[in-house]
Amino acid sequence: MFFGTIKKLKSKYKIITSNLMLAFIGLVILSSCKDNAKYEPQEVDKPTELDKAYSYILGIEFGDANSRIDSLKIDYDYFIAGFEASANKKERMFTWSEIDSIKMAYLNLQLQRSVQMEEQKKKDFDSLSNFYIDNNPIFFAENAKKDGVVDMEPNAIQYKFLRKTDSKVTPRPDQEIVMHFVAKLTDGTEFDNSYKKQYPMKQILDRMNPAWQSVIRKMSVGDKLRVWLAPKYGFGATGFSTLVPPNAILELEFDVLEINEGGMLQGREEMPPQGGPGPK
Repeated sequence: MFFGTIKKLKSKYKIITSNLMLAFIGLVILSSCKDNAKYEPQEVDKPTELDKAYSYILGIEFGDANSRIDSLKIDYDYFIAGFEASANKKERMFTWSEIDSIKMAYLNLQLQRSVQMEEQKKKDFDSLSNFYIDNNPIFFAENAKKDGVVDMEPNAIQYKFLRKTDSKVTPRPDQEIVMHFVAKLTDGTEFDNSYKKQYPMKQILDRMNPAWQSVIRKMSVGDKLRVWLAPKYGFGATGFSTLVPPNAILELEFDVLEINEGGMLQGREEMPPQGGPGPK
C-alpha cells in the first residue's frame, strides 16, 4: 500500500510537470499581445488558416491541462506579463532560483492536496460502504412486502414481473437471449440502458451472471421483469468506477425480445419502442 501510494504520487508529479509544460506552450496563443497592449478577447469563427487553427488547438490543450489542476488559478494579467517578459527579453520579476523555489512550492502544494483528496476519498468510500452494508437487509425486508415481489434468495435476489405473457416456453442454458435491459441503483440513478443505445444485448444464457440466469430462466419471449440483486451478484465491495457505489444493491430490468436457437430467432414480430426504458 505504501509503495503504491508513492508510485501514485510520483505519477502525479509527472502529470503536474507535463501540465506546466503545456501551460508554457499555451502562452503562444497570447502572441498577439504586442507593444504592451492590454489583450482583449475577441469572438472568432472557425478558422481556415493553419496558424489560427493550430493556435486554437494550443488553447484547447492548455485549457484542458489547466482544468485538471484544480488548485491552479490562472491570473491572466501575470500570465501575459510573464510571456511578454520572456518573448521580448525583458527583465523578469524573479531570478531562476526564485522560479525554481516557486515551482517546488506549487508541486508540494499539489502533493499535499493529492494526499488529502486520497484520504477524503477513502473516508467517503468507507462511509458509503458501511451505509449500504447496514441498510441493504432493511431494503430487502421492506421490498419483499411489496405486491408481486418474489423473494428468491433472502437478502440477495428478489424479482417482480412487470409484464407476463401466456407462453410457457423458457430458455435453455445454451440458447442466446436477445433482450433490452436497464440498470439502476435503488435510488433511481440509472447507469446503463440498452433502450437509449437503441441496441439490445445478445448473450448465451449460461454465460451470464449466475443471478441473471436464475431469473431469466423464468422468462418467456415478451416477458419483462425487474430484479434486485445484492452486491455479491453485482459489483461487490469495490463498486464500479463512479457509477456504482461499494456494496450497492442493483435494480435491473430485463425485457426478453427473442430467443436464438440454431441460428433461428424465435420471438415477437414487433420490437418495443427504441430510445426509452419502456413502461414500468
